[in-house]
Amino acid sequence: MSTDGGATWQDDNGGDDTLQSASISGLAIDPQHNQTVYAVTSDDSFYASTDSGANWNGSSLPTDASATSLAVNQRDPAELLIGTQGGILRSLDGGDNWYDSGISSD
Repeated sequence: MSTDGGATWQDDNGGDDTLQSASISGLAIDPQHNQTVYAVTSDDSFYASTDSGANWNGSSLPTDASATSLAVNQRDPAELLIGTQGGILRSLDGGDNWYDSGISSD
């Protein structure tokens, strides 16, 4: 974690050992609330932090599709998209609930 624009860094897992050992495949910052950070891992876990990464809340995604990327809608940051090997998952409530967007990788 960096608090000085990346000049220096410190290792901080926010008290979550699972996140520290996870393979993060996507990271995104809320464009309207820059202390809100989202992460997705290749083992299909989703994490959210509202304090710049000092603390994280994790949950499992409703799929075994290997999450590969994460995006936040610039106009509506409650809308999140996760790219997976099977398609795209969509949340309209900041990651509390996920559903299949209907867009597949086939």
